[in-house]
Amino acid sequence: MSVLWIIGVYVFLSYWLIVMILERKGILKRYNISSFGPVLMIRTNRGQKILDLLAEGRFRRIFWRIYGNVGVSLMIIAMIVMLVLLISISLRILFAHSPHVPAAYNKPQNILLIPGLNEFIPLCGWIGLIIALMAHEISHAVLCRAEGVRVKSMGLLVALIPIGGFAEPDSEQLFGKKSTEKGEEKADNGEEEKEKEEKGEEKKEGDGKEKESKTNNDIGREDERESRSKRGRESENESEIKKERKYKKVATAEERTRILAAGITSNFCIAIISFLLFFAFLSAFKPVSDFAPYIYEVAPGSPAEKAGLSAGMLITAVDGHPVDSIDDLNIRKSHVNLTVIDKDGKIQEIFVDNICKGVYIIDVTEGYPAQRAGIKGGMCITAIDNITHPSFEDFIAFMNRTRPGQTLRVRLCDGGEEKVFVVNLTAAPHGEEKGFLGVIVANIPLGIAVGFPSDAYLESLRYIFLSIFAPKSLEEWFYVWPVILTLPLYPPPEGFNSFYPMLSQFYTLSASLPPAIEDACFFIADVLFWTAWINLQVALFNCLPAIPLDGGHVFREMMKSALFFVKEKRRRERISMVIAGVLSISIFLLIIFTFLRSFLITYH
Repeated sequence: MSVLWIIGVYVFLSYWLIVMILERKGILKRYNISSFGPVLMIRTNRGQKILDLLAEGRFRRIFWRIYGNVGVSLMIIAMIVMLVLLISISLRILFAHSPHVPAAYNKPQNILLIPGLNEFIPLCGWIGLIIALMAHEISHAVLCRAEGVRVKSMGLLVALIPIGGFAEPDSEQLFGKKSTEKGEEKADNGEEEKEKEEKGEEKKEGDGKEKESKTNNDIGREDERESRSKRGRESENESEIKKERKYKKVATAEERTRILAAGITSNFCIAIISFLLFFAFLSAFKPVSDFAPYIYEVAPGSPAEKAGLSAGMLITAVDGHPVDSIDDLNIRKSHVNLTVIDKDGKIQEIFVDNICKGVYIIDVTEGYPAQRAGIKGGMCITAIDNITHPSFEDFIAFMNRTRPGQTLRVRLCDGGEEKVFVVNLTAAPHGEEKGFLGVIVANIPLGIAVGFPSDAYLESLRYIFLSIFAPKSLEEWFYVWPVILTLPLYPPPEGFNSFYPMLSQFYTLSASLPPAIEDACFFIADVLFWTAWINLQVALFNCLPAIPLDGGHVFREMMKSALFFVKEKRRRERISMVIAGVLSISIFLLIIFTFLRSFLITYH
């Protein structure tokens, strides 16, 4: 993997060098392409007729204005929610002693929503990302046309590969001022140059013909051609005048907010539709069996961890024999050969030896007897009172017979060293009348916790997504969104990333269909989930009241309206710009602080 990363970095740097050379030689400008570092903005005037088709007409304009007004309401609600959420997360992380999210979340590459680079987002997420970016920008363009604002160009954003699209409205019409930024030139410069060249060639041709001797018939034909050409130019000029009349000089504040809110509205709509379709696929799946040999936890320092087993793997065979039940994994010998499928769907053979005869401790519960006595995760219980070399079942049966206040003598193996602990049990935290030691133990002698609640897990997923469309209460509806936003950050059965390649081993279609169709259904379900999730993330992030995000521009318009008591227009604009600017800087500093603080807590 490291070699691939190195090759990828060299390829990207070579691409960036080529972009810099083409920019310096003016080749990019010649083809109406702008560069911002390694990112290329490839502009085109094509697609204008499609925009007209979508936005022109009385009823279409009314529809898009209603659509934009709904988007403004959604943006204001999401803006407040996101701001409160960002502040609360920052405060929680500021006073936290341990991270509230998996350590991998804090890796730099996982901050970006780039499938393949972000280890939580599979490659099929590219489909969702492209849909999110294209829908966002096209919506801005359509609302521009509906509100009478000219769209100078549309195009692609490319950084070695296409990473999105953009629509470039006339900033003078949209914001009431000319843009001076690099790359904000007219999208039709290339066509104007071509027209000038053609006119220059016509003029030269005309001058040459005047010098030549012509017959009366030639002169007559030439006059006729010039007359037709003149009429054509006049007709084109009239058409251009009519087209320009459609566009307003400057958009009003209300029109601007509708245009700015259009992108997030489309992202929200796509997210809802995709979640609905994903729920339909969940309803069509069923578990293959009640037992799935899925590793969900590994004891630190155990033979399993040393051999390379990790959470998220699926055991398919033991010493060449298929695993049909948990009894096939109750290995009572010192070494074993396992066949597993890893997170990426690759089949591996893993040899595990030095297996301890006892029960491995995965973790201890803070504040309870085991932790207070000094017992740690990774130790192996080789005897408890008069029971030696207990199995998982022996340990559970023994603990069920204990009482609060009972004293136990526990012998453990810690890295080959035998240790004895005397522990006084406390009451069970859930009110049960039995003793509580405060340890989480592996149910397999190798030092792994195996099992997967296939049926319960599928039902929990259905419940989560059903709560979007048919919640039992408003409180439940608000609760489900944070769950969905963090769902990919945790492995099953706590979270969800994709069906393929791992979870597709546990489920099948309710109807009997060929394997190829079944695999296609799992893939489509994954694409729908990531399309919904990425669109939701893009929409919520753009709702933050921070310029240059859409939410930042809308917030500035809101501030202008709130400062109505400031009579001087320019002063009102300056004050609103300062407030929006200060808030934008504060938000981005807060985001940076949140990630840095969480990163330091995780890797301290």
